[in-house]
Amino acid sequence: MKTKLIQKWNLLVLFFIWIGTMFLPSTVNQEKLDTVFYISKSREDFFYLLINQIPYDTIVLILMISLSVFYTLKNHYFGKYFAFASLTLYISVFIIRIPLSFIFVKPFEINSTYGGLSRFWAFYGSGYVMTSILGLIFLFSLLYYAIFQLRYKSDNKS
Repeated sequence: MKTKLIQKWNLLVLFFIWIGTMFLPSTVNQEKLDTVFYISKSREDFFYLLINQIPYDTIVLILMISLSVFYTLKNHYFGKYFAFASLTLYISVFIIRIPLSFIFVKPFEINSTYGGLSRFWAFYGSGYVMTSILGLIFLFSLLYYAIFQLRYKSDNKS
């Protein structure tokens, strides 16, 4: 089976890009986009969300990602399970729980849902969306690397 493998440097570059986008403000006050943008007057960055708002999920996510990287680099089959678990945790927290807690405050009222969506966009903005998407790309790449690097090494031994 021919698959294009991801190298370790690809994962390292994706990780640093993901961490770099976390330093961007997680929200930009939408009224200030028409005028001059000041980083100091915008709200906190993504690290504020990780450390102050969801600290337990952050600790578990960091532990899962570090275990998946450790086991993957050791060529142990546990790496793919930890990579899948960290991807699942990341999706459940940053893609599902946080946005839906803003959007669906009262789920059966359409105006409330639209207001929740606009409140989510005003509070988090494009920085959150971009960081979440880059985190998904990194974790999918880590899972892909963990699954196919072991298969590739076992195919080359025989």
